[in-house]
Amino acid sequence: MKKLSLIILTLVLSLGLKAQNPSVAITINNTTPFEVNASFVKNADCQRYTILIGTEAEMQGFVAMFGLPIETLVASWGITYTTDSNYTWTEMTPNTEYNVYALAIGATDSVLSQTTATTLPLGSTGISSISIDLSEITSTSVRMTCTPDTNTAVFYDGIVRKSFADSLGVDSTVALMVEAGSFYPQYTTDDWVWQDLESNTEFYAIAIGKNSLDEWGDTTIVSFATLDPLSLEKEVNIEDIAEIYPNPSKGEFSYKVNSDFDNLYIYDIKGTLVHKQSLIQRQDNVNVSNLKEGVYFVRFFKKGQAGKTVKIIIEK
Repeated sequence: MKKLSLIILTLVLSLGLKAQNPSVAITINNTTPFEVNASFVKNADCQRYTILIGTEAEMQGFVAMFGLPIETLVASWGITYTTDSNYTWTEMTPNTEYNVYALAIGATDSVLSQTTATTLPLGSTGISSISIDLSEITSTSVRMTCTPDTNTAVFYDGIVRKSFADSLGVDSTVALMVEAGSFYPQYTTDDWVWQDLESNTEFYAIAIGKNSLDEWGDTTIVSFATLDPLSLEKEVNIEDIAEIYPNPSKGEFSYKVNSDFDNLYIYDIKGTLVHKQSLIQRQDNVNVSNLKEGVYFVRFFKKGQAGKTVKIIIEK
């Protein structure tokens, strides 16, 4: 009799455990071009759950790369909750369909649920246009700031050697760079310092975008040349173009220029940018007392174009 009761109890417990069905209801509340917001509600059988987001291509790529099922990836990489929750993913790609996963974990079983969410597109049907601003030009680097207009859904930007682009043709160069993945898709203002450029070399800064109809806009091209470190050492008649005093100094000096320059850059003897300063007037003070003793070159810029250069000496 006791043996029969034990068997019946075991069957009851087994049936009770198998009857558990942990689940999480996923609701997509809102999407923007860069965000996905979702809420998650678990049932009574769910002790905890883990959430994750990714495109179908990304997730299948990870499955193939690691040889693991999606459930394992969600459990390993996701965010875990024990109560109902609301979460917003940020830095998403516009106009892209994502899978939103929730792995519900119960006492004995786990169940994966998923739904889709598509971020909103950017841009409009007008012609895409990208503005390019170049600054902080040195012998080996340049700061390139690309700003898309409201018609732009996606854009690409980069720098190529002028001689290469001229030999191939600008249109062919742009097509080649985009197809080869050398230009990465951008969606908001791209502010980047390009490093390791060849000195004393002409380059093209290039940007091109598409509108919401996937139509290419006009290519924006701005030419520039990296500095020649040797040219910084050329003497100039500072009385004709600028005054810097005292010179030599201990790192604190004043300048007075006769043109509306908007930036002042200081380079060391190797052509490395060591200080930058915005100019709002033709006369002001500069403090670079942190620099070591040596010869430096003050170069004045106007709208990204290099202007006058003055050699200064810092003595401590």
